[in-house]
Amino acid sequence: MAESIQALIETGLKHHGAGRFTEAEACYRQALAQDPACAPALHLLGVAQSQQGHKAPGAELIKRAIAISPNVPEFHANLALLYVEHGRADLAVAAARQALALNPNYPDAYNHLGNAFRMLGKTNESIAALQQALRLRGDFLDALHNLSLVLTDAGRVEEAAHCLQHAAAIRGGGSAGGADGDPRTQLYLGGVLHRQKRYAEAVSAYQKALAANFEPASVYSNLGAAYQEMGRAEEALECYRKSIELEPTRPGAYKNFGNALCKLGRLDDAIEQYKIALKHRPDASEIYNDLANTHRDKQEIAEALAAYDKAIYFKPEYVEAHWNRAILLLLMGDFERGWQEYQWRWVHFPDDRRGFPQPQWDGGFDIAGKSILLHAEQGLGDTLQFCRFAPRVAELGATVYVECQRALEPLLRQLPGVSRVIARGEALPEFDFHCPLLSVPYGLGMRDINWLPRESGYLTPDAGLVRLWAGKMGSEQKKKIGIAWAGSSTHGKDHERSLALSQITPLLQTPGTQFFSLQKDLPARDREAMGSAAITDLTADLRDFADSAALIANCDLVITVDTAAAHLAGALGKPVWILVPFNPDWRWLMKRQDTPWYPTARLFRQSAPQEWGDTIQRIARELSL
Repeated sequence: MAESIQALIETGLKHHGAGRFTEAEACYRQALAQDPACAPALHLLGVAQSQQGHKAPGAELIKRAIAISPNVPEFHANLALLYVEHGRADLAVAAARQALALNPNYPDAYNHLGNAFRMLGKTNESIAALQQALRLRGDFLDALHNLSLVLTDAGRVEEAAHCLQHAAAIRGGGSAGGADGDPRTQLYLGGVLHRQKRYAEAVSAYQKALAANFEPASVYSNLGAAYQEMGRAEEALECYRKSIELEPTRPGAYKNFGNALCKLGRLDDAIEQYKIALKHRPDASEIYNDLANTHRDKQEIAEALAAYDKAIYFKPEYVEAHWNRAILLLLMGDFERGWQEYQWRWVHFPDDRRGFPQPQWDGGFDIAGKSILLHAEQGLGDTLQFCRFAPRVAELGATVYVECQRALEPLLRQLPGVSRVIARGEALPEFDFHCPLLSVPYGLGMRDINWLPRESGYLTPDAGLVRLWAGKMGSEQKKKIGIAWAGSSTHGKDHERSLALSQITPLLQTPGTQFFSLQKDLPARDREAMGSAAITDLTADLRDFADSAALIANCDLVITVDTAAAHLAGALGKPVWILVPFNPDWRWLMKRQDTPWYPTARLFRQSAPQEWGDTIQRIARELSL
């Protein structure tokens, strides 16, 4: 009987290797009819089932084989592979480790372990496992390809390219030119080129993989992403549709389709695609994060928060979701949770963190009689907004030093309670503790927006400069208005907040007004129009923010987009009207026309994304009253 079972298994393996799954399964089932406890037959039947897309039944069959013969490393390794393919990374790690406990020199198990770690976002562990697989089997193409993916994820694209060159050389019998004949290498090479923003070359690599009909669903999905980056939206959408047609259960294609629809402003359609993707992969944290972002962009705050929570539930160390959730909580005014979650920015932007040897103050210990350095960490507007807390720290009995951007140093010297203000780049004094400025509210225990004092102004312009600028601005008896219509072009969302000079023309035509430019860096698109605009431009005389503060002090009103000028006017206690995008920065909260941060400010919100016309008209009406 045993020989008959062995013969059936060997025949089944021949069919299996040739891709004849029906015939292979028939052999395995005949073997099991003779011996229902035949572990090899159960294992192979489970593998065949999983290869045909029947993941859950396949897993159960392999687990039955393991229950009968628990010390066969191949059983555990194939279970790990099945879990990877099914998106169950945590279970895949456990199965791969069990295979390695039985056979520490098993390259396939290391390969599956590396893939599982990649799915969990554990980049270093993934790289280490895949490198070990390659140490054990130097020509292991699958491990080389997988390592290239992890290295690409990590931004180590040159190393990823080296892996693919090695794979091509193996395929080509020692010649790197073998890449053209290897569609898998072309697929992964496309990914590397994509990461390098060499989109046209990525498209060429993907098309070579398509020509070989290699994993077309995956290739179409990646090709769509490349077209999307090139601004070829319709071609991108068509690729995603083809990917979905070829493999309707592939969650990544729906995710990419949703992302493309988002960029076209079709948010409801995008949400529908994300939800379909989640039906196929209900534990996909990245898709929950995209879904949350889209709900946030629609100002569906409760739905966005629930989706971020899901993303973090399935992937607790998911940095991007924690960062996005922090911004949403702050936007909601939930500072108790928001400031705590905001500490994830150091993981999201590790290069921004200062490496001081002194401990960082977080409010958890007494600093009376000690010295503390409060240091700027983000933009000029952030420093202007958060320097208000320096006097509060001084009230705790600490000697307070403030380090800020050089352009702000002359103005911030006026901060009460601050022993010294240091321009960034200058030598720092000795200090006991440090704290980034945007972490100070967390240390002070700011729990909600009502905690903010109703201060009409906490910065004071230099009196001599105010007189100097009064002379520069003249004595014409009109309402003097400072205006800034654009922020820095390097800001990630500048396209949402900045206007062209032509868009503010209705304001400039208001009778009885005289406008003064606060636009120190004039956008290139506005240079020609500036010559004929009804704006007095004295910005060439602005040396730093002390001059800007003096100019604003001589204005009756400031009108500005969400940039440093808004924070400067608010910090000076000057009336300021702020144009706020439909999807606002977190500090402006939701739906309010005022802001507790600056009692003299009014918020004029966009009614729809990219639509400033009605907002400008509302401001024009208010100006004419």
